[in-house]
Amino acid sequence: MNTGPPSSTPSAHFVLRQPVPAQPALPLNSFGGGRREHTVTFKHPGYPDQFSQNILLTLHAFDHVRGGLHCGTAHVACAIVACNAWDGYFSRTRDGRDRLNLQHNDLIFDKVLYFHVPSSDAKYPVYPDFANWAFPHDHLPPNWPRAPAFNNDDALADAGADELRAPPSSSTLTAAVLRRDKACVISGQRDCVERAHLCPRSEVDWFDKNGMAQYNMNGQLVRDAVVDDITNAIALRSDLHTTFDAAKFVVVPKQDAWVAHFTHLTNDLGKLYHNTAVAIDEEVSSNCLLVRFAWAIFPLVSKFLMAGAARQVRMRVVQDGELTEVTETVTAEQANARFARGRSRSTSPRKRKVTDTGNDNIDAQTPPLHGTKRRRYISKDVSSTTTTISHAITPRADEEEGQIQQLKRSWLLRQRPGDPALYCCDPAAAEAADEAGIVGKKAWGGSHLCDECLGIEYRDPIEEDAPGD
Repeated sequence: MNTGPPSSTPSAHFVLRQPVPAQPALPLNSFGGGRREHTVTFKHPGYPDQFSQNILLTLHAFDHVRGGLHCGTAHVACAIVACNAWDGYFSRTRDGRDRLNLQHNDLIFDKVLYFHVPSSDAKYPVYPDFANWAFPHDHLPPNWPRAPAFNNDDALADAGADELRAPPSSSTLTAAVLRRDKACVISGQRDCVERAHLCPRSEVDWFDKNGMAQYNMNGQLVRDAVVDDITNAIALRSDLHTTFDAAKFVVVPKQDAWVAHFTHLTNDLGKLYHNTAVAIDEEVSSNCLLVRFAWAIFPLVSKFLMAGAARQVRMRVVQDGELTEVTETVTAEQANARFARGRSRSTSPRKRKVTDTGNDNIDAQTPPLHGTKRRRYISKDVSSTTTTISHAITPRADEEEGQIQQLKRSWLLRQRPGDPALYCCDPAAAEAADEAGIVGKKAWGGSHLCDECLGIEYRDPIEEDAPGD
């Protein structure tokens, strides 16, 4: 009996397959993302119309083929910018007498509307950026689902289960999110699925200052890991994760469901997933979804701040040792210096690879920027890298210690861009010195940096920026 491989025959062959295109969400006439002019402009009634000085926000209107925009989503966006003014309303005129009677799930088809705040005068203040936005803990938008505050001292019971389970740690967060969501919460696909933070990791300072840890399931998370809670993460396919971190879509409530709402033009993903129901697990914090929404909206405010007229802005400052809000008038030039931010492709740190070619591209982390907060990233492996470099330059292993230390200092100096915001391995002492106005060492560009420090720590630069994780 012949047990060998089957003999080839002229008639046996494989069949070439044709690619299967992704199908747009149905019904097809429900998506208005095919027209660039489908937008709604919201104006501030306290500033002149000339030269577009009063354009508060311009939002894409993808919710209908004729260019409709979901009223509730637009209202939350405008209200957040107007210092959480949930009592604000839309009108077609500057004086606001023709107040529009729109409900949360109604569509806006007007091209231009004014956003009024009845509890303030016509020139109401705005939050200039995400860093200054105060999370409205006890005063959420009327149609935004409420999130429970967990008892962080106890283990939490799974919904509908009798057995208590411990919340995941920071190191096991990804596995826990993928186990919980099982697939991408938007596409339902299981390939290339990643954990995506709602409040980005780059905003840990904002998260901490706004007391968001009270909504965490794991009460033991501290410092930079405080955002690594399972209530602050969802599972997304990698391309959707990248788009999410580019602030091109958010997750908002519409018609009693969480849906993906695209805020920017895309080639394919918008028509595939705009207004698609999102499988948000009940343990995901709706508060964190609101945080992500605000984080994605605030970059749109920069045009308003730079449009000529001086603005009333509300900022968070420390007075007498306490964090408080103040309202100030800032000119376009001042706003450009204090609040103008770009945004990189990711809110996660990016490393340049270590090479053995002798160039200076060695393990330098570039922190993402968003707002005016300060954020630190530490390169953990600088000492081993430095040793490799010193050996490459001086092969003998018995180099004198002084020469090795000098080589380390020289290498560190080449890596630093001369930014006076550089900190040393003792950030608390460096921050205290910086706030006290103490100038650092001239050799390190005025920074507070130890000569023997082998780690590199950054604070966000003042003049540039980034969505991420």
